Amino acid sequence: MTDGPRAIGVLLVGGSGTRLWPLSSADRPKQFLRLFGDRSLYQKTLGRMRACPLAAVAAVVNERHLRHIEEQSQELGFAAPALVVEPTARDSGPALAAAAAWISSTYGPQTVVVAAPSDHLIPDEQDFARQVARAIELARSGWIVTFGIRPTFASSEYGYIARGAKIAGHAGGFAVTKFHEKPARKIAEAYVAHGGYDWNSGILVFLAGVFAEEAERHMPELWAAVRQAVDKGARRDSALRLDAEAFSAARRISIDHALMEKCERVAVIPVTFEWSDVGSWDAVYHALEKDEAGNVVRGDAVLSDSSGTLVIADAVKVAMTGLKDMAVVCSRDGVFVAPRAGAAAVKTLVGA
Repeated sequence: MTDGPRAIGVLLVGGSGTRLWPLSSADRPKQFLRLFGDRSLYQKTLGRMRACPLAAVAAVVNERHLRHIEEQSQELGFAAPALVVEPTARDSGPALAAAAAWISSTYGPQTVVVAAPSDHLIPDEQDFARQVARAIELARSGWIVTFGIRPTFASSEYGYIARGAKIAGHAGGFAVTKFHEKPARKIAEAYVAHGGYDWNSGILVFLAGVFAEEAERHMPELWAAVRQAVDKGARRDSALRLDAEAFSAARRISIDHALMEKCERVAVIPVTFEWSDVGSWDAVYHALEKDEAGNVVRGDAVLSDSSGTLVIADAVKVAMTGLKDMAVVCSRDGVFVAPRAGAAAVKTLVGA
């Protein structure tokens, strides 16, 4: 990477724990689960970010998850990242805005921010690091950059990014013409057939000062609330606890709705590394190794005459027969059974 302003990584550590219930919960959302080996998704993300050309890594985290951050960071032999502590969950809009405001005031507006959810699965750390280096260079020219994941199938569970014109002087960078929310399957099929649409990774790279300018223009009330929360926050060691009263004034909203869909300086770099937001038990199934019948089995489980089925037995014994393309997840906290294709419904069922 060429010389330039320093870059700071930001892990967004939030979540209500409903997507992968009954293993996940509000106190232990999916990024702290160990579904893909010995390391949790949070630990994998922290390791991946430390492989990138970054001066430091920080995290935006809710108060209730601090213990997991400290314990799981120490397991890797790392000190816990610098922390921006949320007094209450307000979604990715206020969380990322607070991080940008803190970084701008601490390191300066010319600092590049590399913000990533901590609950995504990206196995190839080195390719990720290479793409982050490209995104940092593009962000230094004034763009808010995101990664577009080249679709491998027509998913109605992911948002899409429409690619526009190529950006001169930055090979592989395109201006974003529009963000599209999770579409119906037929529309998703049309997007994939078109070839100019990518899945929205939720990973953002930008100069702190550029983010501040766009936030002032497109979400001034939210930006004012988080800046006040940062200014009035309590600093101790490497942690900033946001002011509760000021932060609660920021409305609950995603960063896409609050800012990205309104900006004109948004760029996308299409990438081909393996990626999943692990947003449902079906996504977990697709990310794990299968047996000869297409089953994924974790824990003490016995299957007969079953295929294409995900079975997770956490601290309980499970036996089943005659199932096809199902998700069966059992723990001491509950049991969830559904066709894999409809497994995302658990979020609505337990979040009601």
